[in-house]
Amino acid sequence: MNINYEKCKKIISLLDSYFQDEGSIAEVEYPSSVVYGSNDYFLYMFYSCLLDYGMRSKIYHRNLIDTYMQYPYIFNPDYVIHMPEEEIKSILIHHVHPRYPNIAVKKWMILSQVLVKYDCLLDYLKSLESFSSLEQFIKSISGYGQKTGGLLIRIICDSKVCNFKEDLAVIPIDRHDIEISYFTGIIDSKKLNQKDIRRLSDIYIMLGKELTVDASTIDKYLWEVGNNFCNKRKCSECPLKEICSVSKKGEIIMNILFREVQIDDKEFILEAHKEINRVSGLSESHFSENIDKDLFQDRICKVIVAELDGERAGFLLYSYLYFADSGRGIYLSQAYVKDEYRKQGILRQMLEELEAREKECSFIMDFVGRENKVMMRALGKLGFTSSDMITYYRKIRK
Repeated sequence: MNINYEKCKKIISLLDSYFQDEGSIAEVEYPSSVVYGSNDYFLYMFYSCLLDYGMRSKIYHRNLIDTYMQYPYIFNPDYVIHMPEEEIKSILIHHVHPRYPNIAVKKWMILSQVLVKYDCLLDYLKSLESFSSLEQFIKSISGYGQKTGGLLIRIICDSKVCNFKEDLAVIPIDRHDIEISYFTGIIDSKKLNQKDIRRLSDIYIMLGKELTVDASTIDKYLWEVGNNFCNKRKCSECPLKEICSVSKKGEIIMNILFREVQIDDKEFILEAHKEINRVSGLSESHFSENIDKDLFQDRICKVIVAELDGERAGFLLYSYLYFADSGRGIYLSQAYVKDEYRKQGILRQMLEELEAREKECSFIMDFVGRENKVMMRALGKLGFTSSDMITYYRKIRK
């Protein structure tokens, strides 16, 4: 990976000028009744950052504050660990509205079990004597990803509560930061390993110091660009529009990580299945009854999961079939991309990954519900053609 120092310095300077003119950057909101820097403040932030994904940030934080006003005890680990799981789930579903309630409940309970070990979280944070000890502490807690964990680290560092004077020592580079760096010409590749990511962070920090812009501020600038311009596709309003190659081309390209399905993906897949059936006009399904046996035990079908910054963005559910004239092929049972990641080329990249993995297959076939016009248009754009063959279907009696 090559880094263009001049461009990196220019980007930091541009962002600093833009956000200084625009005024203060939006900070993470918290209830007005909570005192900044108090133990309650940090408890709230640990829970807040835990689920800050998968939905619009402003809506999420508004929902969370409203939840705190009605159920403050759900942000108290001493209380949460004694709550029935269904009660926690009910509160989160009806007030926070997480996309995947079961996963949210699991994360909430695991975090509570960690936090309850500390008589006073604030005192523990005050005892941390280096940035690395803070980073290790956050990374040791299951549930935080690169984005959410990085946000929490920045919040704690900005509070100056820890027993060290160093500023944010590492910018938590996520996919947005990598893409911003790539499309503005700072780096020449989007495929970075951990060593590359750390080096990019170090360069941002070093050049920021030359411009008297600290690491935490650079992190906020990149966060704002990613959330408010890249995510919302507001290229024409972006402060980097004259430099960014994506803005000039008018397209969005994303770097996606693919992996095998895991048992923790079950709820994500089942919720997506319900949505697919709804838009396809289908009502009857036994997938929820069969998924454990078919996917995780007998493995008669497969799933490729697409991730962005550690968060699930979509998946392909497929199996094999055989045509006498074409040989072995792939039956694409379900293809799904989450709302916030649609129209960004993710389905195309998932299909390319599928073809790369299943090189022995010569074709991909998919059945689409007559009412699922969105999928029909998407497949048409991806080179699929409709068949004039009539499909006959018969259940096997058992």
